[in-house]
Amino acid sequence: MNMKNPTIAGIMVTFIWACITVLVTVLSNLPPLEVLCFSTTIGFFLTSAQLTIQKRWHLIKASAAMWLSGSLCLFGMNVFYINAFHFAPPVHAEIINYIWPLFVAVGGAVFFKDKLTYRHIFGLALCVLSLFVLHFDQFQSSSGIVLSHVYGYICALMAAVSCSVYILVSKKHDTVPSQIVGIYAGVGAALSFFGHVLFEKTVVPSQFQLLMLLLLGASSHWLAYQLWDYAIKNLKTWKICVISYFTPVLSVIFLTLAGFGMFSWPVATSCLLLFVGSMLASLKFKDRL
Repeated sequence: MNMKNPTIAGIMVTFIWACITVLVTVLSNLPPLEVLCFSTTIGFFLTSAQLTIQKRWHLIKASAAMWLSGSLCLFGMNVFYINAFHFAPPVHAEIINYIWPLFVAVGGAVFFKDKLTYRHIFGLALCVLSLFVLHFDQFQSSSGIVLSHVYGYICALMAAVSCSVYILVSKKHDTVPSQIVGIYAGVGAALSFFGHVLFEKTVVPSQFQLLMLLLLGASSHWLAYQLWDYAIKNLKTWKICVISYFTPVLSVIFLTLAGFGMFSWPVATSCLLLFVGSMLASLKFKDRL
């Protein structure tokens, strides 16, 4: 990507992914792996066209370990996330899945020696708290931990681990062009196709759903993937974490504006906590843990 500012790239991704929740909601009656296969295929073809037009195929070079970890982590993240929401209450699944920024923050401090201050930690804690407050009403009315939901919780945790591993590995191999994620998407498309054939019944999308699938693939698995890859390779890990927590809050706001929900005090409180937490974490201090 030609984006010069990684922070702006990260912020753009949060808006794109928040908007995507509306698209996913509209496409919820289609089989999950079918949706994933369609969207990742579109991302792969758009990336291939981009590399061909820009004559940059020769730059797509990576070690075998990078190819394996990148492809499997992105595919695993999507599949585990889908299964988490299928087998566990969505509120619980989302909260468990958003443990990944904390994994990344700790990993950044351990592996990349990123400076992590007490105020960074407090700011991240407020971001985590904002997620709980955001879903307070639903969390309060849910049935709690049920044995049948354990598989969904494990999937949500594995999605978080997959996302964290991908981010940390990408930061280590920061010279690999961001367009490589589109090639990872191609591998994910193939794996999704086989999974769909084996475990799902094909549903023919309507013309409107085809349009939404095209939009989903172009926005999420092409543009957002490349922007996010560029951001994680050029930002401190704690800043990646703070930016990421805007996604669930914006998702709820956009879903509400689209008619899939209603504004409430938890939404307003969550936004306030997120703003305060992000401001604290974004400030520079000399005290280091």
